[in-house]
Amino acid sequence: MLLEVVLLENKDFKLLNSIPERVKLAMRGESQRVFAKRAGISEGTLRNVLSGGNPNIETLLRISNAAGMNLTILMGDNNDLSDADQEEAGYCHIPLYDVQASAGHGSYIDDEKVIDSLAFKKSWINANFSSPESLALISVTGDSMEPTLSDGDVVLVDLSDKQLDKDGVFAIQMDGNCYIKRLQLLPAGKLNVISDNTVFPPWELHLNDFLSQENHKIIGRVVWSGGQFA
Repeated sequence: MLLEVVLLENKDFKLLNSIPERVKLAMRGESQRVFAKRAGISEGTLRNVLSGGNPNIETLLRISNAAGMNLTILMGDNNDLSDADQEEAGYCHIPLYDVQASAGHGSYIDDEKVIDSLAFKKSWINANFSSPESLALISVTGDSMEPTLSDGDVVLVDLSDKQLDKDGVFAIQMDGNCYIKRLQLLPAGKLNVISDNTVFPPWELHLNDFLSQENHKIIGRVVWSGGQFA
């Protein structure tokens, strides 16, 4: 997933021969209690996995999501789970695109190809969004949105939600660059573009002027983020 962007490079896992070893690496020194809580599993279940137990599909999916990695990487050579198996387990895969969304000075969109995916519970997707097809994952660079978002985080963007009827964090495109910013609609059609990091001053623009320019658009609302704990 740019797996390096959130946590680790794939090559780190290829050197390991077992699921317990890969899970331990994915935890990156985080305590079993804290990691298990983030993954939504019991500490006993995590200990069982680390000691070589036989985890079910849902447990492995929860661990992979908490680690910010693809299930197939976690499974390694032991992976015999097809997409159909994961669908049957109540999960759907959201694509991660090769787009660097800057929370700083902007990063050029080189190639919008899919480079990985993350599994999300279907029930959560269906309850909150119109369709899985309207969702996309992109990675964040820069520190202007800290503490909300950090360099290396991955964000889930709802491509169908471009409305500014309420303030929120959005992915926007300006002159071929993708930015993650907090947007606030002001009177007289003005738009306040805010960085959560107060070191970076906000700026104002006219919404109509912004939307009328070529290569300027609101990509979608940021609805979820995941990344490495400090």
